[in-house]
Amino acid sequence: MWVEQKHKGQAFGLEFNMMNRWENMMECWCVLKIIKELCSKGIGSMIADAEENLRESEVRKAHLAKFLYFIQIAEKEKALEQLKVTENKTVDVGQKMDLVFYSLQIGFFYMDFDLISKSIDKSKNLFEKGGDSERKNRLKVYEGLYCMSTRNFKKAAT
Repeated sequence: MWVEQKHKGQAFGLEFNMMNRWENMMECWCVLKIIKELCSKGIGSMIADAEENLRESEVRKAHLAKFLYFIQIAEKEKALEQLKVTENKTVDVGQKMDLVFYSLQIGFFYMDFDLISKSIDKSKNLFEKGGDSERKNRLKVYEGLYCMSTRNFKKAAT
């Protein structure tokens, strides 16, 4: 399949005299793929080092860095898996709410309404356990955005 796509691109490049751009694009893609692999290996070694030599808070920070990296490269499934791992390492309710807010941002980016509604319910439960006013306000904003995106304007107005 890859070879077939490459030949289609080359035919397009020859037809419109864009071969240099095609080659540059393929070189950039290969470089980005290598950078992605190196970054994920680097974060993996950072987590392993933190688990062996550092405290639980540093291990949590390393897992959070991996989660944020997956968000940055738009790997939704890997990010959500890493979110669960990071959540298991998190003790503080406020930090757990911040992780849920990250999942809300992922849900809004991909318009995954199931993820958004589950995250809103989860953040409400966490807020009952103990949350501050800033996180309460953020929760209300996310809830309002969800209501507007699902066209529930009456609930969004309250």
